[in-house]
Amino acid sequence: MFGRGLRRISPGLSACYKGPRTIAGSRQRFSIAPGKRSSLYDPIRQPEKDDDVYGDGLNVAKDGLIYCPPSEPVDYPNGACFMPNTFTMQEHIREFVDQVQDCNEAADGASGLRVPYIIRVRRGTTIPSGLKLQYQPQYFAPFHLGPAYPMSLDYLNQILDRFYTSHGEMVAATEWLASNEYHNAFVEGDAEKWMAE
Repeated sequence: MFGRGLRRISPGLSACYKGPRTIAGSRQRFSIAPGKRSSLYDPIRQPEKDDDVYGDGLNVAKDGLIYCPPSEPVDYPNGACFMPNTFTMQEHIREFVDQVQDCNEAADGASGLRVPYIIRVRRGTTIPSGLKLQYQPQYFAPFHLGPAYPMSLDYLNQILDRFYTSHGEMVAATEWLASNEYHNAFVEGDAEKWMAE
């Protein structure tokens, strides 16, 4: 229900590269996992989670490891999705927040859906050695913090948990939207401006 069809903006090959060791420009990640926890999962083994949050499903190889680049065509990015504060990001976060609030209201708060939040990683943050920042423009959220070498999904989630705890700022999505007004968002193609944020 939530986020279906938002995973890709166009077909194409993944372009994974070992990016810089620091974040250039602040990036935000949208999540519903409790606390500063990584919620990446294997959509083949857990198809029921496909409706949770777009972009949290990964391509797990048959040997149980996550590779970048993947050895076969992919439907999911291989890492935690991050975006600069763009109009597209704002639109999708607002839509998701509205859907969660509508479901909670319809169920008198008993829908079980958590208030989503944003994890922000500021410009200049050093990326841990087990991770690399990937740019995959064919996806809705073009930046992915993924494995620097093949690793299991559990281990990747553990590394991301530590990274979010030490470097992530967590704020409720409703608060983030209130302090980041829509008209102040960046155009996706204006990288010079959002890289300086």
